[in-house]
Amino acid sequence: LVGATPLGPLVFRMDAAQVTAALGATMLAMGTTLTPEDFARVARRPRPVGIGFAAQFCIMPLAAVVAARLWRLDGALAAGVCLVGCCPGGVASNLVALIARADV
Repeated sequence: LVGATPLGPLVFRMDAAQVTAALGATMLAMGTTLTPEDFARVARRPRPVGIGFAAQFCIMPLAAVVAARLWRLDGALAAGVCLVGCCPGGVASNLVALIARADV
């Protein structure tokens, strides 16, 4: 349970299904702010999108493998670091970028 502490109120306790639903609702709400101009801008400037794609799916996993080897992690921990390195950014970073009106 998220937020399940002996001192915390029951209202803050969420199970996995509720967390998934909340994250999905947040992403849907953020997606509704996109306009056709946003997509046109991406089409006009594909290089930054390509760099971001390469960074997320090539550089990050490679950096995770290098870190796991440098830290001499055992198999399970090394696999965990590599999995985290392969995961795309979370909802929180996307939400912060939206609030900051970032040009990403």
